[in-house]
Amino acid sequence: MAEKRIEPGPLATQVARSIQRIREKQRVTYAELAERLAAAGRPIPVLGLSRMEKGDRRVDLDDLVAIARALRVPPIWLLFPLGQAGEPDIDLLPGVRIPVDAALAWFTGDGEEFHDYFGHGGRDPDSGLYEWYEIPEGIDTKWTEDVRPLWLYRQHRRYVLDWFETFSRPRMAAAEGKPVGEFVFTLAALAEENLRTVRNEMRRLGLPLPRLPEGGLRDRFEPKGGDGGGQED
Repeated sequence: MAEKRIEPGPLATQVARSIQRIREKQRVTYAELAERLAAAGRPIPVLGLSRMEKGDRRVDLDDLVAIARALRVPPIWLLFPLGQAGEPDIDLLPGVRIPVDAALAWFTGDGEEFHDYFGHGGRDPDSGLYEWYEIPEGIDTKWTEDVRPLWLYRQHRRYVLDWFETFSRPRMAAAEGKPVGEFVFTLAALAEENLRTVRNEMRRLGLPLPRLPEGGLRDRFEPKGGDGGGQED
C-alpha cells in the first residue's frame, strides 16, 4: 500500500513561498539554481525545485541550508522573512499565529515573552507536554540556562562591533576637523569592559573563547600574543 503523503505544515509552506519570492526577485531561473546547488554538493533537479515551490515536495534541513546558500541569503530568512512577506504575523504551527518578530525571537532563543501568545503553564493532555517555556511545578530550572552559551556568543559579537564602531568615530571626526569628545573613549572603555565580562563568563562555563579580530582589540586582550584562552582577560 502506498505511503500516505504528509502535507506540508505552515512553516514548510512559508519556506516554499520565500524560495519562490527570493528566486524571482533575483531573477534566478530553476536551471541556474539547480546548477548552483549541484556545485554546492546538494543537487536538486529543476523539477524538484518547481515541486518545492508548489508545496508538492518537502524541504528538509539540508535542502534549506543549500538553497539559502545558493540564493545568497541566511537560512533563517527563508523561515522568517521579517518585513518581507507583507504580513505582520506568521503561522508558526497549525492554529498558532503570532507576529513574525516574536516567532523569530523564539526560534533564535532571544526572548521569553511568549506567554502573551501561547498561554500560561497548561499541560496538553494529549501530548503530555507543557506549553512552550512554562516550567512544570517542582522543577527548579529555566530554559534560559540551556541557551546561555548562545546569548554569550551573540553578546560577544555585539561588543566587538561596538568597540570598533566607537573607535571609528574619532577618525571620522578628525577627518572632518571636528573635536573628539572624551565620551567616545568612555564608550570604547564600556564596550571593552562588557566584552571582558562576557569572555570571563565564557571561560567560567568552559566555553571556547571566540578569536578576536586582529588589531588593537586583540592586542589589548592578548598582550602576549596568546590564542585568547589564557587569563589575560
